[in-house]
Amino acid sequence: MCDNNVIIVWNGFTEHVSGVFRTFRHETALQDVILYCEGQFINTHKLLLASCSEVFRRIFLERANAYHLIRLTGFRYVDVSLLLDFMYEGEMALSQEQLPSLKQAALRLEIKSLANLVTSPERESEQKADEQDTLSSATETTDNNLEVTSAGYVSPLELMAAVATLQQEESPLQNNDLLLS
Repeated sequence: MCDNNVIIVWNGFTEHVSGVFRTFRHETALQDVILYCEGQFINTHKLLLASCSEVFRRIFLERANAYHLIRLTGFRYVDVSLLLDFMYEGEMALSQEQLPSLKQAALRLEIKSLANLVTSPERESEQKADEQDTLSSATETTDNNLEVTSAGYVSPLELMAAVATLQQEESPLQNNDLLLS
């Protein structure tokens, strides 16, 4: 390090970033991802998802597009919403009855800091089951039994068409949908 270097430290940086995440949880500004789960849409931020979930991080790195529409199948909306609360705010409140399905969703999405929800023997047996499912699957990409069937840049018109398609539930995926099941 040279003697002429200056180091400037932002006091309270961690608190500031944490506060920004909390604010963004319920603001629509800068949202660049739509999650679709159990017939409901959740607008969120790619940066947050990628920083908290290895699954989302891999998806966004593999498909570096401006906007994503991700269809989550096999997930409960309440679990996804709780996980987003945790990612944005660093905490969540839930009942004891919600814990088993939330643990499964957290494991499947590889949510950081929630690994301690599952004990080691449970985690090992679930990972082995996921590996078996992954090996037997013939799809393009699988992540812990999460299937990504296609992706691409989603223009506003394509996004509106994809949303209409998702609302019909029975229709097949469009070219720009991501399917996580």
